[in-house]
Amino acid sequence: MLQRAGMREKAFRAVSLVVSVAIAVGIALGIVAGAMELADHMGWIVHPREATVRAVKDWPAGEEKSCTVLGDLRAPELVCDQGAEERKVRVEFRGSLHAKAWECAPGGEQVECKAK
Repeated sequence: MLQRAGMREKAFRAVSLVVSVAIAVGIALGIVAGAMELADHMGWIVHPREATVRAVKDWPAGEEKSCTVLGDLRAPELVCDQGAEERKVRVEFRGSLHAKAWECAPGGEQVECKAK
């Protein structure tokens, strides 16, 4: 009889340990997910995309413009100047990918955009 009670106690301890570890892992994952979301919102995470950009051809490097994203960010169209010619360009988006309004500036062979 005592042997059975000892086995139950060991099983209970093992289950308690597994549950405790699962809870700790869940809390840690929640903290990491929250930190990643905050880092993304702050613009610390870059989301590079190949995008169709509508902007004047002689857009000076570093000059910021308000731009709008049409469609989704899997195949985005970035409109910075209405009626301007379209071209495919690498765009680095910083901030929430759900944003439609962006502050953008050319930098070398790419365009860099921050969510407004």
